[in-house]
Amino acid sequence: MTQPLARQGAPDISVDTLTTRLQRRMRTPLRVPGFRSAAVLVPLLHTEQGWQVLFTVRARHLRHHPGQIAFPGGKLEPHEPVQNAALRECAEEVGLTLPPHCVLGLLDDQLSPSGFVVTPVVAACHITEHRLASLALQPSEVDDAFIVSLAELTALAPRQEARSVRGFTRILHDYRWQQRRIWGLTGNVLADMLEVLNTDSLVDVRSGFACASLEPHHSNSQAPNSQNLNKSNPDKSDLDTPRSARSLPDRSLP
Repeated sequence: MTQPLARQGAPDISVDTLTTRLQRRMRTPLRVPGFRSAAVLVPLLHTEQGWQVLFTVRARHLRHHPGQIAFPGGKLEPHEPVQNAALRECAEEVGLTLPPHCVLGLLDDQLSPSGFVVTPVVAACHITEHRLASLALQPSEVDDAFIVSLAELTALAPRQEARSVRGFTRILHDYRWQQRRIWGLTGNVLADMLEVLNTDSLVDVRSGFACASLEPHHSNSQAPNSQNLNKSNPDKSDLDTPRSARSLPDRSLP
């Protein structure tokens, strides 16, 4: 049985359909002289409460965009594919390790005022409430992390304003959710993803959904819908451990 997760009356869209849309759309890649390449991961998490989007809050001591809401991400290593970089950064920043087959596709490249061309990578997985509560944030990069239901995000109406980035004009999308401001590059990535969804709802396609089923590690706490996630020091050796040794993957939704 499938359940719509967005606004009542919106047409349903399956994960397979979303993947097809991402792979067939005419995305906008950017190549700007003097800009470096980076990637962010847009994590779509299927929980007991439905589909959620994971955001981080950048550490306040960082040089660029301190304290702002972001997606996990960072610059590419030499010869590193954007998908690999996005998955790696997510593991490093929040302790959420996803296998490559969780990646659904790419969104439009975005310009960052710090001199990066950022490629957003969309990934989807099933995750338990216990696993959510046990995510380990990297304090050198992240102050906080939280989830917002996809239904709430599709109901938001962003403000828009034009900004200049090194001679390039871009339209910034500014979302207000509760007491949080999701704007700038992150707001633009969110707007692009919601446009691909076309305000539809993701439904739980339990057959043929090749994603990771993330089992709980050791936490007994529950992670309510749209809650803040726990913060702890990640064990780097654990993040580098092959996924098969961490007993996390399950190639279909339970």
